[in-house]
Amino acid sequence: MENNTFSFQRFLLVLQKDIMENWKKNLLLLITGYGIFSITLIWNSYLYYDNQPSTAEAHNMQLVLVSGLLFFILGSVYASTLMNPMSTKTKRTTFLMNPASSLEKYLSRWMQVVLLYLIVYFILFFLADATRVIYCSIRFPHEDIDFIHLSALVNWTGAKDSTHFFPYWQGLFFAFSVYLFIQSVFVLGSTFWEKNSFVKTFAAGIAFLLIYYSICTGVLTLVFGNLKEAQIPNIFNGFDDKILLVAIGALLYAVSLFDWILGYFRFKESEIIKRW
Repeated sequence: MENNTFSFQRFLLVLQKDIMENWKKNLLLLITGYGIFSITLIWNSYLYYDNQPSTAEAHNMQLVLVSGLLFFILGSVYASTLMNPMSTKTKRTTFLMNPASSLEKYLSRWMQVVLLYLIVYFILFFLADATRVIYCSIRFPHEDIDFIHLSALVNWTGAKDSTHFFPYWQGLFFAFSVYLFIQSVFVLGSTFWEKNSFVKTFAAGIAFLLIYYSICTGVLTLVFGNLKEAQIPNIFNGFDDKILLVAIGALLYAVSLFDWILGYFRFKESEIIKRW
């Protein structure tokens, strides 16, 4: 009996078709991402080699930090393009006419904005870093221009030092969980707002945080009075920092999975043809 919910072969065909039909747009995104990445790294290194206000290790740490921030930003922007094939009536009709299930279509888009993005990011990272090294070698011929050392990202040995961005792997585990959570929010937001999804999701997220902060502040003020003078108990006091990071990270991974699943059901609902 034919499986109408999910077929791996049919899923690969949908993925291939989606990538090939949008290759021009994807290429434009790649070029834009490469340009932003290269300019940011080059500008950072130009300021360093022109003045040298810090050590080479500190400069490498700064480049790692900048690359990490771009990883978050570009990933969020790309995640908000999940529903691009359904942003207009013509695109929606064409997309819905594909002989595939809703799950296969959603996984095709999810695969591109979540998993394939990781591969594309590291390609852009190495290309942008190589561009930075070439430019700085020409601009500063007497300087020893080196590539970014990703080994400074995390200290896997556990020994105490200040040459790593994360002193232990649990910090990297937590940081990646935060990234997946933020990206999953933009994936979910794209199923609510198919046009200008990034801006609308970002605005909704800021509004939610402000409302949440206001409510929490109001409740705590009613309970403890003056917050500056109140001794609010720390519920995390006594917990090991590493265990706490793993626990919170695991929770964020679970929330990200929930957002992706909820996004799928929103995706199914959006398959109903709208009146434009």
